[in-house]
Amino acid sequence: MGARAAGLGNVFTAVANDSYAAFYNPAGPAIIRNACVGTTYGMYYGGLTDGTSIYEADLSFVIPAQSGGFGFYWQETGLRDYYSEDTIAAGYAMKVMPSLAAGAVLKLRSLGYAANIYSSVLSKLSVSAISADIGLLYNVAPGVNAGLAVADLLSPNLGIATANIIPATIRGGVAWYPFTGEESRDLLVTMDGYFGAGNFSVAAGGEYWLMPKVGCVRAGYSIGDDNLSVISGGLGFRTAQLIPGMSVQFDYSFELSMSFSDLGPNHRFSVNVVLDK
Repeated sequence: MGARAAGLGNVFTAVANDSYAAFYNPAGPAIIRNACVGTTYGMYYGGLTDGTSIYEADLSFVIPAQSGGFGFYWQETGLRDYYSEDTIAAGYAMKVMPSLAAGAVLKLRSLGYAANIYSSVLSKLSVSAISADIGLLYNVAPGVNAGLAVADLLSPNLGIATANIIPATIRGGVAWYPFTGEESRDLLVTMDGYFGAGNFSVAAGGEYWLMPKVGCVRAGYSIGDDNLSVISGGLGFRTAQLIPGMSVQFDYSFELSMSFSDLGPNHRFSVNVVLDK
């Protein structure tokens, strides 16, 4: 979710500081001071020879509270005219210590198939299940954060004809902002490790604001124990407050598999709006 995180190689566990925070680390909304909302549209594996279209659409927002924050999101991915997967989630995060935040998300996951294609071979066309995520976010030192998130704790079953258990996954990471003072957020270096379904992968990403508070570039790289590797990159552009009390950020990202050269890149486009208090 979100073109910013995708441009960083989906390395966002220890960052989690925008409208997509609850998705990447349920503890993230506790560190966000301003209400924010974001939406993304993505196109996967461009140029598939069979003409199919794999897409992603989402909407997310964070509402700060006195001692923490609420996070909400909706995400849909699917193969157009064939099937779709949807998630609706809501969570809460709070500061349990000045430097430590914890959060949890409850979500409804659904899977549905197109009636005109699958009604003759499936006993039902959709299934839903409840799941949950938890997370921690710790400020280790000035400019250094560590994050830990566990997704799908309840291992939901999204099977229709046969069982389709979604395994729990664990992700941990660190984020480092090397600069201090007014430039403290101009450069971000971050790394994640991911374990789930018997697979382990590591990823790293970076973000640099070439024009402070206006434009940035991003890059990321991930590799798994199965030698699957992906490179990513992206751009961000932040407007001045053209509308009083509101700033808008536009993000673009691409991801390209280095292991399957016949697959085209993924593209995502996001808009994030931050409201002043």
